[in-house]
Amino acid sequence: MIPPNLNIAVTSPALVLAIGACFLFLIDTLLPANRKDLTPWLAVALVGVSAILTGFTYNANQSAFSGMFRADTFTGYVNMATLIATFLGILVAYDYLKRTNIAR
Repeated sequence: MIPPNLNIAVTSPALVLAIGACFLFLIDTLLPANRKDLTPWLAVALVGVSAILTGFTYNANQSAFSGMFRADTFTGYVNMATLIATFLGILVAYDYLKRTNIAR
């Protein structure tokens, strides 16, 4: 039997973002109401870590999970564009929620 080629390092940007988002949901439910402004900054930090990891794997041109996940230059470009849009979206949404007093 051939052992599977997991190559977790190639998938690290997506894994960090997915696992971090799950922890962020848990952290947000446990924070008291007066500390809820910490959540968007943790989300921005999480997106930043994922962007840094994307930068390290930008020209990897490798596969993971026995060929089911492919990381190449296009993957890096789309990841960076999505992460930049996410970063800006978090900041704009946080500012909007603060200005309109909708933030809980």
